[in-house]
Amino acid sequence: MGLKAKIFTAFSLIVFGLLGLVLYVTTSQTEAFEVERITRQLGFAQARFQNRLDDQRRHAFTMVRTITSDQKYRAFLGQMKDNFFSFAEEIARDTGSDLVVVVDEELEISGVSRPGDSRADMTAHTEQSASAVTAPHIEEIFSEVLDTGKGVTRVVTLQGKLVNAVFVPLQESVKDDYALGVVLAAQTINDSWVRDLLGNEVDELTVAFYAGDKAVASDASAQNRQQLIIESVSGQSNSVVLQTERHIALKTEFEGAGTDAGYVVAGNLDRALKPIAKLSRDILMIGLGILAIGLLITLAVAGRIVQPIKRLVNATHHVIDGDYSYRVENPSSDEVGELSHAFQNMVEGLQEKEQIRNLFGKYVHPSIVSGLIDNPDDLALEGRHQLQTLLFSDVAGFVGISGQLDAEQTVALLNEYLGEMTAEITKADGILDKYLGDGIMAFFGPPFTPGNHALAACRAALKMDQRLAQLRDVWIEQGLPPIRARIGLATGEVIVGNIGSEQTRDYTCIGETVNLASRLEGVNKYYSTSIIIDAGTRDLVGKSIAVRELDIIKVLGSDDPIRIFEVQALADDQTTKQKDLADKFAEALVDYRAGRFMEAETGFEELAKAPWKDPVSDIFLKRCMMYGMSAPKKWDGVFAMDKK
Repeated sequence: MGLKAKIFTAFSLIVFGLLGLVLYVTTSQTEAFEVERITRQLGFAQARFQNRLDDQRRHAFTMVRTITSDQKYRAFLGQMKDNFFSFAEEIARDTGSDLVVVVDEELEISGVSRPGDSRADMTAHTEQSASAVTAPHIEEIFSEVLDTGKGVTRVVTLQGKLVNAVFVPLQESVKDDYALGVVLAAQTINDSWVRDLLGNEVDELTVAFYAGDKAVASDASAQNRQQLIIESVSGQSNSVVLQTERHIALKTEFEGAGTDAGYVVAGNLDRALKPIAKLSRDILMIGLGILAIGLLITLAVAGRIVQPIKRLVNATHHVIDGDYSYRVENPSSDEVGELSHAFQNMVEGLQEKEQIRNLFGKYVHPSIVSGLIDNPDDLALEGRHQLQTLLFSDVAGFVGISGQLDAEQTVALLNEYLGEMTAEITKADGILDKYLGDGIMAFFGPPFTPGNHALAACRAALKMDQRLAQLRDVWIEQGLPPIRARIGLATGEVIVGNIGSEQTRDYTCIGETVNLASRLEGVNKYYSTSIIIDAGTRDLVGKSIAVRELDIIKVLGSDDPIRIFEVQALADDQTTKQKDLADKFAEALVDYRAGRFMEAETGFEELAKAPWKDPVSDIFLKRCMMYGMSAPKKWDGVFAMDKK
């Protein structure tokens, strides 16, 4: 066989092999992709169904609770203790429930809503309802509500149907921990409910709700819905066959329904693969036609082109799978070589940007992440010394506040507080480092905070204090305890970098400045102030922030004296009273530091009284009185803190 024939034969085999491999990989990977896509879609559908059930019960429970708590109901309860039929009808109408049953403490029926069919006999309907609510699982729920005085919401079986039900206690007072009766409000899960839920996906998904081994609601035909239940409930696989077509199914069970109950949602796999099957046939036919022509034209260059391209295709699959470390080696200088080089540069850029997104995307403002992606050299993951302004905030007396609330109220209040405070930090281009229980640690500085980071941190602190004052008024109106916070700011050199173990790392700051900011937050407690900054922060903000110099102190754990300042307001927002207070306090502070305690006492005494009533001046007044009687031997004006 001649060389031309060998090349021709080898090329033909390669092309046929590649074509077959592409079809095989396309078919197999597409099916796996479709199975994953349908499974993901089914998961979303499950979540939507559960949300619909939860929202429906939550709405019904709130409506019933509201109706049974208003003055009209109280008067009704006092006048008609044994006949709640009209009351049940009112609840059914207001909540859209298909059935409302009211029972007393003895589990005797006191009221039943009218049946949906106006021609139905009310007596027979009442007897059927009485029989239904005597089922063991229903009686058990009634007893639980009567004993605890707390409502129950769940999906249960009732009269052979699957219903979304709420059990609401009837109480003379909402503070009672017992109930005088129970209201059962139920909405039937039927075919129309399922079709409404599916909406635009009615042609893509098949859903069947079941109770026992019977389908009670579905968007499918009677045969398909029952077959879906039989194969899904009793089978071990998530694959079912309906009318010769394969489906992927996911099952959800309802606990405490009284019998085996739940729902199955399925997606048609064969229908999803039909376009792919046709595409594969088209690819095969087109490929064969092109092969016939290409064998004659590309024989001379096949070996030079195919291999580099295959390497690029392989590299593309690696990138699709998230492997950005894969490299393409092609030393040739032709177009394919240039393409390989360009592809390699692209992958390296994607790897760098993906690293930044993974590290900062969850806790840094998106605009900042975009800036880091555009200028990755500004970010030092390995750690570097930088000048930063640290902010620590903490809720005053949070242990006492949480003791006044139950767990859910405490978490809700804390989440609202942290969310609003974090929003103010983010608006000022600050970076939330972490939450410390009810405390917050944040930092301001390059490359995240443009311009004067100390000024940005002070602006954020003032905004946090103002926003908390607004929230405090709202919380007081809601009967919640008021929250007050203390904020400490310090500016200095810190080590910034990606710190942690191999498994978990945080981009954070460490150093003495971090410790100082934390200590200054606690110093607020001693001086009864809200925002304290150190001298480093004061020097950077200049005259943009109105401050009052408080003291020279040694914080706990440090022998170095530091000057501290109280932040009053933005310079343009400082009131006359704030300025006069700062000036008078500064005059008295000069005498205090010079050891002229009697003169300082006179100045602080004036500020401690009306109209000033300054708590800081009161602290210094007591110091002067003490030092006046027993002056320190070596007076340097420094006060040592003995608490955090």
